Amino acid sequence: MRPSTRRLAHAVGALLLVACVTPFVVTAVPQTVGASHSYTVMSGSMEPAISPGDVVLVREVPPRRIERGDVITYEFTDGGGAVQRRTHRVVDVVAREDGRYFRTKGDANDAPDPQLVPADAVVGRVVATLPVVGHVTLFASTRVGFVALVLVPVGLLFLSELWSLVGALRDARTADGPAEDAESSAPPDADSTPEGDR
Repeated sequence: MRPSTRRLAHAVGALLLVACVTPFVVTAVPQTVGASHSYTVMSGSMEPAISPGDVVLVREVPPRRIERGDVITYEFTDGGGAVQRRTHRVVDVVAREDGRYFRTKGDANDAPDPQLVPADAVVGRVVATLPVVGHVTLFASTRVGFVALVLVPVGLLFLSELWSLVGALRDARTADGPAEDAESSAPPDADSTPEGDR
């Protein structure tokens, strides 16, 4: 492979690697894009806007800045007493004497959620969605997924760099070879010929 072609292949490979890795970096460290949290959506209650397996990036905002139409993530306690998180759209803002509440509803649901969401239960407002990334993240957490998505790419990257190093050494050796051969095969200088040979 010619050096220019090799450099182009490396550049394209690097761009593809960055494009593939960036969503997972953002999911793991949402602060890199100004979000506060990231969550993988498990249900289809917000389809078609948000589908199962999508990752939502959530930014903490003051409750007074949340308006009707915003998609928020909030905490609630399920029947077993465990704290769960849900991501639904605000369909109404309710002001009460004891504070601000939000009526929420999944886009795919026929009716609003049965309970109003108090302001202190709101985790934040959804600012972006990363389609499908959650599926890959969940798969990567399994043993097979770790091998397929982490160990194999790292191994391929190592082999690619090794191949590039071998190619560079081969090119350097090829470039040095002809010059040495030419020097050794050159006819002797007439001035250096011994007197007895004349």
